[in-house]
Amino acid sequence: MHRASLLFFSFVLCLCATAPGWAAQRSVYLVNIGWHAGIVVPVDAALRRAMPEVARFPNVTFIAIGWGDSEFYQAKDPGPFIAMKAALLPTNAVVHLNGFSRPVAEEFARLEVLEFMLSDEEFAALFGHIHATFQRGGDNGASEPLGQGLFGASSQFYKATGEFHMMRTCNTWAAEALAAAGLDLDPKGIITASGLMEAARAAIEKRPKANSGN
Repeated sequence: MHRASLLFFSFVLCLCATAPGWAAQRSVYLVNIGWHAGIVVPVDAALRRAMPEVARFPNVTFIAIGWGDSEFYQAKDPGPFIAMKAALLPTNAVVHLNGFSRPVAEEFARLEVLEFMLSDEEFAALFGHIHATFQRGGDNGASEPLGQGLFGASSQFYKATGEFHMMRTCNTWAAEALAAAGLDLDPKGIITASGLMEAARAAIEKRPKANSGN
């Protein structure tokens, strides 16, 4: 079995072995930056072991994860031609990671942020979707880095699986991740960030509230 797959299954087993039922365990965040929404997850020792790409971010508390068209996402000044090409033609995709340590609400102070709780089992399912997004290779199973991301040294692009097109955008990918984690939403037809945030907000409101008692 590929080393990256072994790390992933070890991560899942570790979470499930210690999970106290389905009680909410950790916060995950969905951040709307306008045309695109990303997922923010907390970084712990288990995640670092299972996700070799996080080794490039040794001193962070959170990782923001996005997926999108390779050319448009990485362009410093994408013009209308690149945007039209990304929308109309199936194109290669990349993953974008951004590491930071400030509180999420502070890091994205001027943006719309949705916070929701996941049990360890649900978080493992979310991570499974994210893990499968990377094109991995090499001895350590890490994805090939493509260069600095949108936020300089604190961010990085990586090769991704899947193709970007008009009916499967970055926001569709994020919706798929949330659905994998157990949120009651249908990724089909979710194209825009506003559509994703609306569907996610409704799904979060329908979730059972965490018990505050014993």
